Amino acid sequence: TGSSPLHDTNVNNIPKIINISSQSVYPQYLNVSKTEEYPVIYNNTYAFQKVIIENLFDSIKEFSPLSKVVSLRLPRVIIPSISGQSGFFGNMIDDYVEGKTITIDYPENNTNLIHGDDVLSAICFVINKMDNQILPSTLNLSGKDISLREYVNLIKENINGSGTFILQESKEIKSSSLVNGDLIKDLGWTHKYSIIDIIKQLK
Repeated sequence: TGSSPLHDTNVNNIPKIINISSQSVYPQYLNVSKTEEYPVIYNNTYAFQKVIIENLFDSIKEFSPLSKVVSLRLPRVIIPSISGQSGFFGNMIDDYVEGKTITIDYPENNTNLIHGDDVLSAICFVINKMDNQILPSTLNLSGKDISLREYVNLIKENINGSGTFILQESKEIKSSSLVNGDLIKDLGWTHKYSIIDIIKQLK
């Protein structure tokens, strides 16, 4: 029988381990807010790697029962202080400010955005909780579920710009990245930054 590659590593002196995973392990074609109970998928390389790594870290407990391991499944993380990190969501704001035309083919596509500082606070929260509580092996982090149409409206309401957004008429949802973060919120953590905070910091 095979053994975990971590079997030969010294994990006995690591009491707390946080593995950073992703909501991409959930099916993006289901337009529902996914809980930790949703089955994971392997339909792309990134999701496959994340699931394998989660299983790898979870196996640490087999060889080091005193080690506490939690995989945090993150949504789309936005770090406004890092230029270009926000990708499409930051580019929309830049283009709007610069007077460009931005076309959104599927405005009902949705995602979940979370500020990088909220991710750091959640990691610290989980580490502290590990001291006196047995936590689930997997926890979702959730900022705010939002459609592209809603995101565009918030840009127009909160940013001075001369650009134009063209939202196509399609009601089809090609990609849904909604994340249910109730489990960690029930433990006492909640995000601090709103989507409006993120947009204003990206300006």
